[in-house]
Amino acid sequence: MKNNPITVSICIPTYNQTFYLRKVLDSIFEQSFLDFEIIISDDSTNNSVKNLIDEYKQYDNIFYYAHSKPLGSPENWNFALKKANGKFIKVMHHDDWFIEVNSLEKLVNSAKNNNKSLVFSAGQSIRNNIISIHKPNRKLIEKFNHMPMDLLKGNFIGGPSSVLFHNTNKLFDNKLKWLVDIDYYVELIRDGYKIVYLEELLYASVIDDHNITNDCINNFELNLYEHTRLYLKYTHSFYDKMKYFFIIYSNLNKIKKTSVLQLYNYIKYCKKNDK
Repeated sequence: MKNNPITVSICIPTYNQTFYLRKVLDSIFEQSFLDFEIIISDDSTNNSVKNLIDEYKQYDNIFYYAHSKPLGSPENWNFALKKANGKFIKVMHHDDWFIEVNSLEKLVNSAKNNNKSLVFSAGQSIRNNIISIHKPNRKLIEKFNHMPMDLLKGNFIGGPSSVLFHNTNKLFDNKLKWLVDIDYYVELIRDGYKIVYLEELLYASVIDDHNITNDCINNFELNLYEHTRLYLKYTHSFYDKMKYFFIIYSNLNKIKKTSVLQLYNYIKYCKKNDK
């Protein structure tokens, strides 16, 4: 991060998708808050994203980077973060967009008023033309400021597109794919960041059959490894070890029947082999 950064770096990792990306970019350039840069980190195997970005040449605050070989998730995200010059980071995916013209302004103002904050808002997801509202109970949020690993019970914050946070030069764990956002939030909160919630609907996301969520949600081996990785990174007291062991056990059994002994032996194996 440079000494005199702009206010917000909007980081957009892309891969061969342009239909919603145009909507994302249009929603950004319509914002009332204008002190931002856009960083496109492109894993595409064709020129579709580049051709779309070329249509926005009139803007001097959009920067496009194509990779000769796909970096994959989350390294494609991390590449954009490394290029970020802003005081704050806003990650958006190719199928996320701002709902209101002052969405970014509201997020930035909240972050400025709350030092070391992880600001997120209510939002909506769209799947098969059905809109679902993501609006967590405010009363539960303070609890998670003290017990961030409880996000394993359910990620009420949402994906990276729902949040804005200070640029700390911290990168996403490249050994994770499904729980990568929870891991990032837990690490920030453990570093003293506070969750700040805005009840207004500020963003929208599309869920289709080809995004990471659908590739990962029912993948037992992936979930077993990633839950275990977070368990070994963040549980230290006997109480936490017991509590989160059984949360993980419950999560895994929703995908595939497993035993307490199987999970215990796997965690023991990963700890021994530094997985």
